[in-house]
Amino acid sequence: MTHHIGWDIGGAHLKMVALDDRGRVVRLQQLPAPLWQGLDTLVQAFTTALETLPADSREHAVTMTGELADCFPDRASGVCALVDAAVERLGTDIRIYSTAGLLEPAAARVQPAGVASANWHASAAWLGRYYQDALLLDIGSTTTDIIPIRAGQPASRGYTDRQRMQYDELVYSGVVRTPVMAVAQYAPVAGVDQHLAAETFAVMADVYRLLEQLPADADQHPTADGGDQSVAASARRLARMAGTDMQDCDMSVWLELADHLGQRQTDVLVRALERVAIAAGLDAQAPLVGAGCGRFLVRTIACITERPYHDALETMNDRLDQQHQTTDMLPAFALADGLCKHADVT
Repeated sequence: MTHHIGWDIGGAHLKMVALDDRGRVVRLQQLPAPLWQGLDTLVQAFTTALETLPADSREHAVTMTGELADCFPDRASGVCALVDAAVERLGTDIRIYSTAGLLEPAAARVQPAGVASANWHASAAWLGRYYQDALLLDIGSTTTDIIPIRAGQPASRGYTDRQRMQYDELVYSGVVRTPVMAVAQYAPVAGVDQHLAAETFAVMADVYRLLEQLPADADQHPTADGGDQSVAASARRLARMAGTDMQDCDMSVWLELADHLGQRQTDVLVRALERVAIAAGLDAQAPLVGAGCGRFLVRTIACITERPYHDALETMNDRLDQQHQTTDMLPAFALADGLCKHADVT
């Protein structure tokens, strides 16, 4: 038995999906790996993930977004450092994903532009097998990818992070780590519109925890104040954004504030989505394909834009069971499936 393993190295998490020879999920894992604290966090995450895999033969493919982490002087250096870390833990028989295809590690080091932040391309290229025209909306913990698919191929205007941010194909807004202050500077609190603090007192995980929308285990990082992840603690952090304490107002006030913040984030994503759809020439019937831990927002956005909604899970059919839900790890799944000799088995 050979296990075909896809890895996605983010700036905050390491994601792994392992498939057997029939293309079925045998293991998936997301581990915190805050690269801003140094490469040791990634090496430890690799070690932990590898310990959970059966001792069968393995082949690996790696994609990344973590090269933008501020522990690296520039993105090219980041790519090389992440490739080196992957080789150290996985061995030399690995492939690195680029927008031009899979590369040997040595080639990836000298072609960093195509390797850097290419995980979105892996997802869209894989989904193009199932959708001729669609919009992939992958809402993660930190960012949102909006990827048009035309004639079964990724149809993005941008390829680098900068280009994709210019075209709204990459939006730095996610449902976990995004600071509340990045979503709104002004909001209603107890019926009065007011400024919010320009401090990282709360993040969007607090918002969606209050709204009971955040998936279990989506938030794997310490909270802004080091407190717990209960609803009450999230309300306490949100109250600080308004310059007060949770107990100064009824809980309904903090629920209303959370709802307002969720709507503001949704508004931003709807505008970006519409711009991408128009630029790609996709009509109103092109479906939204939802992925990521924030795909609950994709359902909302589909209703607002009156587009058909499809979950990326639909394309995986009997590849997984209730314990293996992989749309939060779509790039890693796409890479693993590409490695699998029986990738057409469903």
